[in-house]
Amino acid sequence: LDIEGSAKAIGKNVGSDIGNQKITYPGMLGVNKSKEVAEATAKKAVGALAGANNMYTDRLVEMSDFVLGRTS
Repeated sequence: LDIEGSAKAIGKNVGSDIGNQKITYPGMLGVNKSKEVAEATAKKAVGALAGANNMYTDRLVEMSDFVLGRTS
């Protein structure tokens, strides 16, 4: 978000993580690779939840979708 978002959407100046020397996945891997890692990790987690069949499964899947799709 700090790289691709807008200041209005994320509530801070875009690029401030770099300016503050914060270590981030996009800073280490690049934006595209970071997205690939996030999607693969979410897919693995959702797959593991498929067999869980408890009252939190649906909510956890929704949270995964939210995190991958968030813009602010």
